[in-house]
Amino acid sequence: MRITKYCLLFLVILLNTVFSVVCFAQIFEGADKTVSGSSPDQLLRPKVDYSAQGLRDPFMGKEGKSGTGEVSSPVDKKPLPALTVQGVIWGGNFPQAIINNKVLKVGDTIEGVKIKSIAKEGIIVLFEGSESIISSPAAGSGAGTSS
Repeated sequence: MRITKYCLLFLVILLNTVFSVVCFAQIFEGADKTVSGSSPDQLLRPKVDYSAQGLRDPFMGKEGKSGTGEVSSPVDKKPLPALTVQGVIWGGNFPQAIINNKVLKVGDTIEGVKIKSIAKEGIIVLFEGSESIISSPAAGSGAGTSS
C-alpha cells in the first residue's frame, strides 16, 4: 500500500513537471517571432511614434521666453519695520518673544510681520513673502533690533 502511494505521488510530480516545461516552451516559442525578412536575432517590436506638437517646451518660461535664470527683483520692496526684541523665551512648548513691548508667540503678527519661529539665536519672521532673522538679546548681539 505504501509503495502505491509513493508511486502515485511520484507520477503526479513527474506529470506536473512535464506539463510545466511544455507550457513554458510554448510561451517562449511565441516570444521568438521575428519580423519577416529580417534576421532571426531581431525581435518584433511595435513602432511607437512620438509627437510633441501642441505641447509646451519645458525649457521655456511661462511667457514663452527662454529661461535665462535671471530673477526679477520686486520694484517696491518695503524694508522690514523697526522691531526691537526685549526678550525671548525658548525651549518650552510655547516659545515667546517680547517685541516692541508686546508678548508674541509663533504665528502672531506685529506691524505686518508674521513670526515663524523663535529660538535662542533669534526670531525668524516673514514680511511680504521674504524671511528675515531678527537677532535676540541672548544671541549676544547687544541691540536686538531687526537686521
